[in-house]
Amino acid sequence: MSPTGVAFGVGLSSAAGVAAMVLVTILTDRDWWPPGDTTLAYYCHWALVAAFNCSLVATAVLTWGEWA
Repeated sequence: MSPTGVAFGVGLSSAAGVAAMVLVTILTDRDWWPPGDTTLAYYCHWALVAAFNCSLVATAVLTWGEWA
């Protein structure tokens, strides 16, 4: 798998993780959204957001100039 494919997979997985946290909150009695200040949901959410942001930058860098 190419580095771009890996970066895209990480981004897609982390975005799905955040969406899953929101859905779990809506569909169950667990309070995963919005994340509190120092809860597990807080750290999980921001770790997923950081992974998404890094994958977005990595995908942009790895595909720089391919569209031109």
